[in-house]
Amino acid sequence: MNSDNNNAIVVTSTGTYYESDSKPQRALESAMVDFEAAQYRAAAKMLEDIPSFAQDNDEGKWSIIGIDGESGYSEVDQAEMRNQARKMYFQSPDARNVIETMVNYIIGKNATFDAQDEDPIVQEYWDNWVEHNKWDLRTKEFIRRVLRDGEVFLRKFISNNQIKVRFINPSEIKNPFAGGGPFSHLNHTYGIECDPDDIETPLNYYRCYRVGEVDKWEQISANEIIHVKIMVDSDVKRGISFLVGIAKYIKEYELWLKDRIQLNKIRHLFNVVGEPTGMSSPTDIKAQFDDTSGKTPTGGTPNKKLFKPGTVLYSKGVKWRYEALNINASDTKEDGRGIELMIAKGTQLPEYIVRGDASNANYASTHVSESPFVKAMESWQDFFEKPFKLLFKEVITVGIEENDLPTTSLKTNITIDNNGEKTETQEKIPTRTTCVINFATLIHRDIFEETKSYALQRNMNPAVVSSRTISGRLGYDYDDEQEQVRLEDKENEDKARADAGIDDNDVDDNDE
Repeated sequence: MNSDNNNAIVVTSTGTYYESDSKPQRALESAMVDFEAAQYRAAAKMLEDIPSFAQDNDEGKWSIIGIDGESGYSEVDQAEMRNQARKMYFQSPDARNVIETMVNYIIGKNATFDAQDEDPIVQEYWDNWVEHNKWDLRTKEFIRRVLRDGEVFLRKFISNNQIKVRFINPSEIKNPFAGGGPFSHLNHTYGIECDPDDIETPLNYYRCYRVGEVDKWEQISANEIIHVKIMVDSDVKRGISFLVGIAKYIKEYELWLKDRIQLNKIRHLFNVVGEPTGMSSPTDIKAQFDDTSGKTPTGGTPNKKLFKPGTVLYSKGVKWRYEALNINASDTKEDGRGIELMIAKGTQLPEYIVRGDASNANYASTHVSESPFVKAMESWQDFFEKPFKLLFKEVITVGIEENDLPTTSLKTNITIDNNGEKTETQEKIPTRTTCVINFATLIHRDIFEETKSYALQRNMNPAVVSSRTISGRLGYDYDDEQEQVRLEDKENEDKARADAGIDDNDVDDNDE
Protein backbone atom coordinates (compact mmCIF):
# COMPACT_ATOMS: atom_id res chain seq x y z
CA MET A 1 0.00 0.00 0.00
CA ASN A 2 1.49 3.30 -1.02
CA SER A 3 2.08 5.88 1.69
CA ASP A 4 3.26 9.46 1.63
CA ASN A 5 4.84 9.13 5.06
CA ASN A 6 8.43 7.96 4.80
CA ASN A 7 8.44 7.09 8.49
CA ALA A 8 5.60 4.59 8.23
CA ILE A 9 6.16 1.25 9.90
CA VAL A 10 4.60 -1.74 8.13
CA VAL A 11 3.88 -5.14 9.67
CA THR A 12 3.20 -7.68 6.91
CA SER A 13 1.09 -10.82 7.10
CA THR A 14 4.30 -12.87 7.33
CA GLY A 15 5.35 -10.99 10.45
CA THR A 16 8.29 -9.34 8.70
CA TYR A 17 9.19 -5.88 9.96
CA TYR A 18 11.06 -3.40 7.81
CA GLU A 19 12.83 -0.32 9.13
CA SER A 20 16.15 1.35 8.53
CA ASP A 21 17.77 4.29 10.23
CA SER A 22 19.71 5.28 7.17
CA LYS A 23 17.34 4.38 4.35
CA PRO A 24 13.72 4.46 5.62
CA GLN A 25 12.23 5.16 2.18
CA ARG A 26 13.89 2.14 0.56
CA ALA A 27 12.93 -0.09 3.50
CA LEU A 28 9.33 1.07 3.32
CA GLU A 29 9.14 0.46 -0.41
CA SER A 30 10.56 -3.02 0.09
CA ALA A 31 7.98 -3.67 2.79
CA MET A 32 5.16 -2.52 0.53
CA VAL A 33 6.33 -4.78 -2.29
CA ASP A 34 6.40 -7.75 0.06
CA PHE A 35 3.02 -6.87 1.53
CA GLU A 36 1.35 -6.41 -1.85
CA ALA A 37 2.83 -9.72 -3.01
CA ALA A 38 1.38 -11.47 0.03
CA GLN A 39 -1.90 -9.71 -0.55
CA TYR A 40 -1.94 -10.78 -4.17
CA ARG A 41 -1.26 -14.39 -3.19
CA ALA A 42 -4.18 -14.31 -0.74
CA ALA A 43 -6.51 -12.84 -3.34
CA ALA A 44 -5.33 -15.30 -5.98
CA LYS A 45 -5.95 -18.20 -3.64
CA MET A 46 -9.47 -16.95 -3.02
CA LEU A 47 -10.13 -16.32 -6.68
CA GLU A 48 -8.86 -19.68 -7.83
CA ASP A 49 -12.16 -21.17 -6.58
CA ILE A 50 -14.14 -19.13 -9.11
CA PRO A 51 -13.62 -21.48 -12.08
CA SER A 52 -15.07 -24.38 -10.07
CA PHE A 53 -18.32 -22.70 -9.11
CA ALA A 54 -18.64 -20.74 -12.35
CA GLN A 55 -18.31 -23.88 -14.44
CA ASP A 56 -21.67 -25.36 -15.41
CA ASN A 57 -20.90 -29.03 -15.91
CA ASP A 58 -24.14 -29.50 -17.80
CA GLU A 59 -24.15 -26.33 -19.83
CA GLY A 60 -23.70 -28.45 -22.95
CA LYS A 61 -27.08 -29.98 -22.30
CA TRP A 62 -28.67 -26.57 -22.02
CA SER A 63 -27.16 -25.30 -25.25
CA ILE A 64 -27.86 -28.20 -27.58
CA ILE A 65 -29.02 -26.79 -30.90
CA GLY A 66 -29.20 -28.37 -34.31
CA ILE A 67 -28.46 -31.94 -33.26
CA ASP A 68 -29.33 -34.45 -35.92
CA GLY A 69 -32.41 -36.47 -35.16
CA GLU A 70 -36.16 -36.49 -35.29
CA SER A 71 -36.66 -33.71 -32.75
CA GLY A 72 -33.21 -32.15 -32.65
CA TYR A 73 -32.59 -33.79 -29.26
CA SER A 74 -31.59 -37.40 -28.74
CA GLU A 75 -33.31 -39.48 -26.09
CA VAL A 76 -30.19 -39.29 -23.93
CA ASP A 77 -30.07 -35.51 -24.34
CA GLN A 78 -33.71 -35.16 -23.37
CA ALA A 79 -33.28 -37.40 -20.32
CA GLU A 80 -30.29 -35.38 -19.12
CA MET A 81 -32.06 -32.07 -19.75
CA ARG A 82 -35.12 -33.29 -17.85
CA ASN A 83 -32.97 -34.40 -14.93
CA GLN A 84 -31.15 -31.07 -15.00
CA ALA A 85 -34.48 -29.19 -15.01
CA ARG A 86 -35.68 -31.15 -11.97
CA LYS A 87 -32.41 -30.53 -10.18
CA MET A 88 -32.61 -26.83 -10.98
CA TYR A 89 -36.23 -26.65 -9.78
CA PHE A 90 -35.36 -28.19 -6.41
CA GLN A 91 -32.08 -26.33 -5.88
CA SER A 92 -32.53 -22.92 -7.50
CA PRO A 93 -34.88 -20.36 -5.89
CA ASP A 94 -35.11 -18.53 -9.22
CA ALA A 95 -36.19 -21.64 -11.14
CA ARG A 96 -38.70 -22.60 -8.46
CA ASN A 97 -40.08 -19.06 -8.41
CA VAL A 98 -40.64 -19.14 -12.17
CA ILE A 99 -42.42 -22.51 -12.16
CA GLU A 100 -44.55 -21.94 -9.06
CA THR A 101 -45.57 -18.45 -10.16
CA MET A 102 -46.71 -19.86 -13.50
CA VAL A 103 -48.69 -22.60 -11.73
CA ASN A 104 -50.32 -20.14 -9.34
CA TYR A 105 -51.42 -17.77 -12.08
CA ILE A 106 -52.55 -20.44 -14.53
CA ILE A 107 -54.70 -22.48 -12.16
CA GLY A 108 -55.27 -19.89 -9.44
CA LYS A 109 -56.61 -21.03 -6.08
CA ASN A 110 -58.52 -23.71 -7.95
CA ALA A 111 -60.37 -24.09 -11.22
CA THR A 112 -64.00 -25.16 -11.18
CA PHE A 113 -65.33 -27.76 -13.62
CA ASP A 114 -68.99 -27.06 -14.28
CA ALA A 115 -70.97 -29.75 -16.08
CA GLN A 116 -73.03 -28.42 -18.97
CA ASP A 117 -75.70 -31.04 -18.53
CA GLU A 118 -78.70 -29.66 -16.67
CA ASP A 119 -79.18 -32.76 -14.55
CA PRO A 120 -77.43 -31.98 -11.23
CA ILE A 121 -76.49 -35.64 -10.83
CA VAL A 122 -73.77 -35.16 -13.47
CA GLN A 123 -72.12 -32.38 -11.49
CA GLU A 124 -72.49 -34.40 -8.31
CA TYR A 125 -70.82 -37.41 -9.95
CA TRP A 126 -67.87 -35.27 -11.06
CA ASP A 127 -67.50 -33.65 -7.64
CA ASN A 128 -67.35 -37.07 -6.01
CA TRP A 129 -64.75 -38.18 -8.54
CA VAL A 130 -62.63 -35.07 -7.79
CA GLU A 131 -62.73 -35.83 -4.09
CA HIS A 132 -61.76 -39.50 -4.46
CA ASN A 133 -58.93 -38.79 -6.93
CA LYS A 134 -57.73 -35.58 -5.24
CA TRP A 135 -57.99 -33.91 -8.63
CA ASP A 136 -58.05 -30.43 -7.11
CA LEU A 137 -54.42 -31.03 -6.04
CA ARG A 138 -53.47 -32.99 -9.15
CA THR A 139 -54.42 -30.10 -11.44
CA LYS A 140 -51.61 -28.06 -9.88
CA GLU A 141 -49.22 -30.99 -10.07
CA PHE A 142 -50.26 -31.60 -13.68
CA ILE A 143 -49.25 -28.07 -14.68
CA ARG A 144 -46.09 -28.13 -12.55
CA ARG A 145 -44.91 -31.36 -14.18
CA VAL A 146 -45.55 -30.03 -17.67
CA LEU A 147 -43.61 -26.82 -17.07
CA ARG A 148 -40.75 -28.46 -15.16
CA ASP A 149 -40.33 -31.67 -17.18
CA GLY A 150 -41.65 -30.41 -20.50
CA GLU A 151 -44.37 -33.06 -20.56
CA VAL A 152 -46.70 -35.12 -18.42
CA PHE A 153 -48.02 -38.67 -18.74
CA LEU A 154 -51.32 -39.21 -16.90
CA ARG A 155 -52.44 -42.83 -16.89
CA LYS A 156 -56.09 -43.83 -16.48
CA PHE A 157 -57.26 -47.02 -14.78
CA ILE A 158 -60.74 -48.40 -14.20
CA SER A 159 -61.22 -49.07 -10.49
CA ASN A 160 -64.56 -49.63 -8.73
CA ASN A 161 -66.43 -48.64 -11.89
CA GLN A 162 -64.61 -45.28 -11.97
CA ILE A 163 -61.55 -43.86 -13.64
CA LYS A 164 -58.49 -43.61 -11.41
CA VAL A 165 -55.55 -41.48 -12.52
CA ARG A 166 -51.84 -41.70 -11.71
CA PHE A 167 -48.78 -39.88 -13.06
CA ILE A 168 -45.98 -41.75 -14.83
CA ASN A 169 -42.43 -40.46 -14.49
CA PRO A 170 -41.36 -39.28 -17.98
CA SER A 171 -37.99 -41.01 -17.53
CA GLU A 172 -39.84 -44.36 -17.50
CA ILE A 173 -41.23 -43.82 -21.00
CA LYS A 174 -38.41 -45.05 -23.23
CA ASN A 175 -37.47 -47.61 -25.84
CA PRO A 176 -37.74 -51.17 -24.54
CA PHE A 177 -35.14 -52.48 -26.98
CA ALA A 178 -32.51 -50.35 -25.27
CA GLY A 179 -32.44 -52.98 -22.53
CA GLY A 180 -33.35 -56.00 -24.62
CA GLY A 181 -36.98 -56.02 -23.57
CA PRO A 182 -39.79 -58.15 -24.98
CA PHE A 183 -40.75 -55.45 -27.51
CA SER A 184 -37.35 -55.19 -29.18
CA HIS A 185 -38.83 -56.23 -32.52
CA LEU A 186 -40.90 -53.05 -32.68
CA ASN A 187 -39.61 -50.07 -34.62
CA HIS A 188 -40.29 -46.89 -32.67
CA THR A 189 -38.44 -44.10 -30.89
CA TYR A 190 -38.62 -42.11 -27.63
CA GLY A 191 -40.77 -44.82 -26.02
CA ILE A 192 -43.76 -43.95 -28.21
CA GLU A 193 -45.12 -46.01 -31.07
CA CYS A 194 -47.07 -43.91 -33.58
CA ASP A 195 -49.18 -44.61 -36.61
CA PRO A 196 -46.74 -45.29 -39.48
CA ASP A 197 -48.66 -42.82 -41.61
CA ASP A 198 -49.18 -40.14 -38.92
CA ILE A 199 -46.59 -39.28 -36.29
CA GLU A 200 -49.19 -37.24 -34.41
CA THR A 201 -51.30 -40.32 -33.69
CA PRO A 202 -49.74 -42.41 -30.91
CA LEU A 203 -50.67 -46.09 -30.72
CA ASN A 204 -48.73 -47.36 -27.70
CA TYR A 205 -46.44 -46.10 -24.97
CA TYR A 206 -43.63 -48.23 -23.55
CA ARG A 207 -42.75 -48.00 -19.89
CA CYS A 208 -39.57 -49.31 -18.28
CA TYR A 209 -39.38 -49.40 -14.49
CA ARG A 210 -37.58 -51.29 -11.77
CA VAL A 211 -39.00 -53.54 -9.08
CA GLY A 212 -36.14 -54.20 -6.70
CA GLU A 213 -33.27 -55.25 -8.95
CA VAL A 214 -35.48 -56.45 -11.80
CA ASP A 215 -36.29 -54.39 -14.90
CA LYS A 216 -39.94 -54.46 -15.97
CA TRP A 217 -41.32 -53.57 -19.40
CA GLU A 218 -44.90 -52.60 -20.11
CA GLN A 219 -46.84 -51.74 -23.23
CA ILE A 220 -49.62 -49.22 -22.56
CA SER A 221 -52.32 -48.39 -25.08
CA ALA A 222 -52.52 -44.74 -26.07
CA ASN A 223 -56.17 -44.79 -24.97
CA GLU A 224 -54.98 -45.11 -21.37
CA ILE A 225 -52.59 -42.15 -21.49
CA ILE A 226 -53.10 -38.39 -21.56
CA HIS A 227 -49.80 -37.04 -22.85
CA VAL A 228 -49.25 -33.27 -22.88
CA LYS A 229 -45.99 -31.77 -24.14
CA ILE A 230 -44.71 -28.20 -24.54
CA MET A 231 -41.97 -26.20 -26.25
CA VAL A 232 -41.96 -28.43 -29.33
CA ASP A 233 -43.87 -28.77 -32.59
CA SER A 234 -46.84 -31.09 -32.94
CA ASP A 235 -44.82 -33.63 -34.95
CA VAL A 236 -42.23 -34.02 -32.18
CA LYS A 237 -42.85 -36.91 -29.81
CA ARG A 238 -41.46 -35.56 -26.54
CA GLY A 239 -41.59 -32.15 -24.85
CA ILE A 240 -38.89 -29.80 -23.56
CA SER A 241 -38.80 -28.16 -20.14
CA PHE A 242 -40.03 -24.59 -19.83
CA LEU A 243 -36.69 -23.82 -18.15
CA VAL A 244 -34.73 -24.52 -21.33
CA GLY A 245 -33.55 -21.21 -22.73
CA ILE A 246 -33.78 -19.35 -19.43
CA ALA A 247 -31.74 -21.90 -17.46
CA LYS A 248 -28.57 -20.30 -18.77
CA TYR A 249 -29.53 -16.94 -17.27
CA ILE A 250 -30.70 -18.49 -14.02
CA LYS A 251 -27.24 -20.02 -13.69
CA GLU A 252 -25.63 -16.74 -14.72
CA TYR A 253 -27.51 -14.89 -12.01
CA GLU A 254 -26.45 -17.43 -9.39
CA LEU A 255 -22.85 -17.08 -10.53
CA TRP A 256 -23.18 -13.30 -10.45
CA LEU A 257 -24.29 -13.51 -6.82
CA LYS A 258 -21.39 -15.81 -5.98
CA ASP A 259 -18.99 -13.44 -7.72
CA ARG A 260 -20.36 -10.61 -5.61
CA ILE A 261 -19.80 -12.64 -2.46
CA GLN A 262 -16.25 -13.41 -3.52
CA LEU A 263 -15.69 -9.76 -4.37
CA ASN A 264 -16.89 -8.67 -0.96
CA LYS A 265 -14.48 -11.12 0.63
CA ILE A 266 -11.65 -9.74 -1.45
CA ARG A 267 -12.56 -6.22 -0.46
CA HIS A 268 -12.02 -7.22 3.14
CA LEU A 269 -8.35 -7.83 2.46
CA PHE A 270 -6.60 -4.77 3.78
CA ASN A 271 -3.20 -3.30 4.50
CA VAL A 272 -2.23 -2.74 8.10
CA VAL A 273 -0.17 0.44 8.30
CA GLY A 274 1.37 1.78 11.51
CA GLU A 275 2.40 5.41 11.52
CA PRO A 276 4.52 6.78 14.41
CA THR A 277 3.28 9.97 16.00
CA GLY A 278 5.03 12.20 18.53
CA MET A 279 8.40 10.45 18.15
CA SER A 280 11.71 11.90 17.18
CA SER A 281 12.49 8.87 15.09
CA PRO A 282 10.75 5.64 14.11
CA THR A 283 13.70 3.77 15.55
CA ASP A 284 12.27 4.39 19.03
CA ILE A 285 9.99 1.36 18.65
CA LYS A 286 12.26 -0.70 16.45
CA ALA A 287 13.48 -2.78 19.34
CA GLN A 288 9.96 -4.08 19.93
CA PHE A 289 10.18 -6.06 16.72
CA ASP A 290 13.84 -7.13 16.66
CA ASP A 291 14.48 -10.81 16.24
CA THR A 292 16.63 -12.73 18.74
CA SER A 293 18.67 -14.30 15.99
CA GLY A 294 21.34 -11.59 16.10
CA LYS A 295 24.18 -11.59 18.60
CA THR A 296 23.87 -9.34 21.64
CA PRO A 297 26.95 -7.26 22.58
CA THR A 298 28.53 -8.08 25.93
CA GLY A 299 26.60 -6.35 28.66
CA GLY A 300 23.85 -5.34 26.22
CA THR A 301 20.14 -5.83 26.62
CA PRO A 302 18.85 -9.00 24.89
CA ASN A 303 16.65 -8.42 21.86
CA LYS A 304 12.96 -9.21 22.22
CA LYS A 305 11.45 -12.15 20.38
CA LEU A 306 9.48 -11.41 17.22
CA PHE A 307 5.69 -11.57 17.55
CA LYS A 308 3.69 -14.22 15.70
CA PRO A 309 2.69 -13.42 12.11
CA GLY A 310 -0.41 -11.25 11.93
CA THR A 311 0.17 -9.65 15.31
CA VAL A 312 -0.56 -5.92 15.49
CA LEU A 313 1.03 -4.10 18.37
CA TYR A 314 -0.90 -1.19 19.82
CA SER A 315 1.21 1.20 21.85
CA LYS A 316 1.53 4.86 22.51
CA GLY A 317 3.09 6.78 19.71
CA VAL A 318 1.79 4.50 16.93
CA LYS A 319 -1.37 5.19 14.93
CA TRP A 320 -2.67 2.14 13.06
CA ARG A 321 -5.00 2.37 10.11
CA TYR A 322 -6.60 -0.16 7.76
CA GLU A 323 -6.44 0.69 4.10
CA ALA A 324 -9.23 -1.05 2.15
CA LEU A 325 -8.63 -2.10 -1.43
CA ASN A 326 -9.82 0.41 -3.97
CA ILE A 327 -12.33 -1.80 -5.81
CA ASN A 328 -15.28 0.03 -7.30
CA ALA A 329 -17.94 -2.51 -8.30
CA SER A 330 -21.12 -0.46 -8.00
CA ASP A 331 -21.76 -0.74 -11.73
CA THR A 332 -22.22 -4.51 -11.44
CA LYS A 333 -25.67 -3.92 -9.94
CA GLU A 334 -27.04 -3.28 -13.41
CA ASP A 335 -25.42 -6.49 -14.62
CA GLY A 336 -27.52 -8.47 -12.16
CA ARG A 337 -30.68 -6.65 -13.19
CA GLY A 338 -29.85 -7.26 -16.85
CA ILE A 339 -29.63 -11.01 -16.23
CA GLU A 340 -33.00 -10.97 -14.44
CA LEU A 341 -34.54 -9.03 -17.32
CA MET A 342 -33.48 -11.80 -19.68
CA ILE A 343 -35.29 -14.28 -17.44
CA ALA A 344 -38.35 -12.01 -17.49
CA LYS A 345 -38.25 -11.89 -21.28
CA GLY A 346 -38.02 -15.64 -21.57
CA THR A 347 -40.94 -16.27 -19.24
CA GLN A 348 -43.11 -13.20 -20.01
CA LEU A 349 -43.31 -12.62 -16.27
CA PRO A 350 -43.17 -8.99 -15.07
CA GLU A 351 -39.79 -7.93 -13.77
CA TYR A 352 -41.01 -7.40 -10.22
CA ILE A 353 -42.22 -11.02 -10.09
CA VAL A 354 -38.92 -12.41 -11.36
CA ARG A 355 -36.92 -10.26 -8.96
CA GLY A 356 -39.28 -10.82 -6.05
CA ASP A 357 -39.19 -7.09 -5.34
CA ALA A 358 -42.07 -4.73 -6.08
CA SER A 359 -40.68 -1.83 -4.06
CA ASN A 360 -39.88 0.18 -7.20
CA ALA A 361 -43.00 -0.77 -9.16
CA ASN A 362 -45.81 1.74 -9.39
CA TYR A 363 -49.37 1.02 -10.51
CA ALA A 364 -48.94 2.46 -14.01
CA SER A 365 -45.76 0.54 -14.82
CA THR A 366 -47.15 -2.65 -13.27
CA HIS A 367 -50.34 -2.34 -15.32
CA VAL A 368 -48.34 -2.02 -18.53
CA SER A 369 -46.00 -4.89 -17.69
CA GLU A 370 -48.92 -7.15 -16.79
CA SER A 371 -50.64 -6.68 -20.15
CA PRO A 372 -48.48 -9.20 -22.06
CA PHE A 373 -48.22 -11.30 -18.91
CA VAL A 374 -52.01 -11.60 -18.62
CA LYS A 375 -52.29 -12.54 -22.28
CA ALA A 376 -49.59 -15.16 -21.81
CA MET A 377 -51.36 -16.66 -18.79
CA GLU A 378 -54.69 -16.70 -20.62
CA SER A 379 -52.97 -18.55 -23.46
CA TRP A 380 -51.62 -21.13 -21.01
CA GLN A 381 -55.09 -21.51 -19.47
CA ASP A 382 -56.50 -22.18 -22.92
CA PHE A 383 -53.73 -24.73 -23.52
CA PHE A 384 -54.41 -26.71 -20.34
CA GLU A 385 -58.18 -26.44 -20.71
CA LYS A 386 -58.16 -28.98 -23.54
CA PRO A 387 -56.66 -32.00 -21.70
CA PHE A 388 -58.75 -31.15 -18.63
CA LYS A 389 -61.94 -31.17 -20.69
CA LEU A 390 -60.88 -34.44 -22.28
CA LEU A 391 -60.49 -36.02 -18.85
CA PHE A 392 -63.89 -34.69 -17.75
CA LYS A 393 -65.49 -36.23 -20.84
CA GLU A 394 -63.90 -39.62 -20.19
CA VAL A 395 -64.88 -39.61 -16.51
CA ILE A 396 -68.54 -38.87 -17.31
CA THR A 397 -68.52 -41.38 -20.20
CA VAL A 398 -67.35 -44.14 -17.86
CA GLY A 399 -70.09 -43.13 -15.41
CA ILE A 400 -72.67 -43.54 -18.18
CA GLU A 401 -71.22 -46.87 -19.33
CA GLU A 402 -71.23 -48.20 -15.76
CA ASN A 403 -74.89 -47.09 -15.32
CA ASP A 404 -73.96 -44.66 -12.57
CA LEU A 405 -75.32 -41.86 -14.73
CA PRO A 406 -78.39 -41.78 -17.00
CA THR A 407 -77.85 -42.09 -20.72
CA THR A 408 -80.28 -39.27 -21.48
CA SER A 409 -81.08 -35.93 -20.00
CA LEU A 410 -83.34 -32.93 -20.58
CA LYS A 411 -82.27 -29.71 -22.22
CA THR A 412 -84.22 -26.50 -21.56
CA ASN A 413 -84.72 -24.22 -24.55
CA ILE A 414 -85.76 -20.62 -23.92
CA THR A 415 -87.34 -18.53 -26.65
CA ILE A 416 -88.44 -14.89 -26.43
CA ASP A 417 -91.12 -13.59 -28.79
CA ASN A 418 -91.47 -10.07 -30.11
CA ASN A 419 -93.48 -9.05 -27.05
CA GLY A 420 -90.72 -10.15 -24.72
CA GLU A 421 -92.62 -13.19 -23.51
CA LYS A 422 -90.39 -16.10 -22.55
CA THR A 423 -91.29 -19.65 -23.46
CA GLU A 424 -89.45 -22.65 -22.04
CA THR A 425 -89.49 -26.03 -23.70
CA GLN A 426 -87.57 -29.19 -22.87
CA GLU A 427 -86.18 -31.87 -25.13
CA LYS A 428 -84.59 -35.19 -24.38
CA ILE A 429 -80.93 -35.42 -25.41
CA PRO A 430 -78.01 -37.76 -24.65
CA THR A 431 -76.35 -36.90 -21.36
CA ARG A 432 -73.78 -34.24 -22.09
CA THR A 433 -70.14 -35.02 -21.34
CA THR A 434 -68.87 -31.48 -21.77
CA CYS A 435 -68.02 -28.88 -19.14
CA VAL A 436 -67.01 -25.28 -18.66
CA ILE A 437 -63.75 -24.71 -16.82
CA ASN A 438 -63.61 -21.49 -14.85
CA PHE A 439 -60.06 -20.50 -14.11
CA ALA A 440 -59.64 -17.83 -11.47
CA THR A 441 -59.68 -14.32 -12.91
CA LEU A 442 -56.09 -13.20 -13.33
CA ILE A 443 -56.58 -9.57 -12.41
CA HIS A 444 -59.69 -7.79 -11.14
CA ARG A 445 -59.31 -4.39 -12.72
CA ASP A 446 -62.74 -3.11 -11.70
CA ILE A 447 -64.81 -5.59 -9.73
CA PHE A 448 -67.86 -3.32 -9.78
CA GLU A 449 -67.91 -2.95 -13.57
CA GLU A 450 -67.16 -6.64 -14.06
CA THR A 451 -70.00 -7.69 -11.77
CA LYS A 452 -72.38 -5.23 -13.41
CA SER A 453 -71.48 -6.62 -16.83
CA TYR A 454 -72.18 -10.21 -15.75
CA ALA A 455 -75.50 -9.19 -14.18
CA LEU A 456 -76.50 -7.38 -17.37
CA GLN A 457 -75.69 -10.41 -19.51
CA ARG A 458 -77.65 -12.67 -17.18
CA ASN A 459 -80.73 -10.46 -17.08
CA MET A 460 -80.84 -9.73 -20.81
CA ASN A 461 -80.82 -13.37 -21.84
CA PRO A 462 -80.46 -16.19 -19.31
CA ALA A 463 -79.48 -18.52 -22.16
CA VAL A 464 -76.24 -16.59 -22.70
CA VAL A 465 -74.54 -17.28 -19.40
CA SER A 466 -75.44 -19.33 -16.32
CA SER A 467 -75.27 -18.26 -12.71
CA ARG A 468 -72.78 -21.06 -12.09
CA THR A 469 -70.43 -19.73 -14.77
CA ILE A 470 -70.63 -16.17 -13.44
CA SER A 471 -69.94 -17.43 -9.93
CA GLY A 472 -66.86 -19.25 -11.16
CA ARG A 473 -65.61 -16.22 -13.09
CA LEU A 474 -65.82 -14.14 -9.94
CA GLY A 475 -63.86 -16.73 -8.00
CA TYR A 476 -66.72 -18.24 -5.98
CA ASP A 477 -67.71 -21.88 -5.57
CA TYR A 478 -71.27 -22.00 -6.87
CA ASP A 479 -72.49 -24.94 -4.79
CA ASP A 480 -71.00 -23.56 -1.56
CA GLU A 481 -72.47 -20.14 -2.18
CA GLN A 482 -75.91 -21.55 -2.98
CA GLU A 483 -75.90 -23.42 0.32
CA GLN A 484 -74.83 -20.27 2.16
CA VAL A 485 -77.58 -18.25 0.43
CA ARG A 486 -80.16 -20.85 1.43
CA LEU A 487 -79.01 -20.76 5.06
CA GLU A 488 -79.03 -16.95 5.13
CA ASP A 489 -82.53 -16.84 3.63
CA LYS A 490 -83.70 -19.29 6.28
CA GLU A 491 -82.12 -17.18 9.03
CA ASN A 492 -83.69 -13.99 7.67
CA GLU A 493 -87.08 -15.66 7.39
CA ASP A 494 -86.91 -16.97 10.97
CA LYS A 495 -85.87 -13.54 12.23
CA ALA A 496 -88.74 -11.85 10.39
CA ARG A 497 -91.25 -14.30 11.85
CA ALA A 498 -89.84 -13.80 15.34
CA ASP A 499 -90.03 -10.00 14.99
CA ALA A 500 -93.66 -10.33 13.90
CA GLY A 501 -94.45 -12.53 16.90
CA ILE A 502 -95.36 -15.52 14.73
CA ASP A 503 -94.89 -18.89 16.38
CA ASP A 504 -93.83 -21.69 14.05
CA ASN A 505 -96.21 -24.00 15.85
CA ASP A 506 -99.17 -21.76 15.03
CA VAL A 507 -101.29 -23.01 12.19
CA ASP A 508 -102.95 -20.59 9.82
CA ASP A 509 -106.64 -21.29 9.51
CA ASN A 510 -106.37 -20.77 5.78
CA ASP A 511 -103.86 -23.59 5.57
CA GLU A 512 -106.20 -26.08 7.17
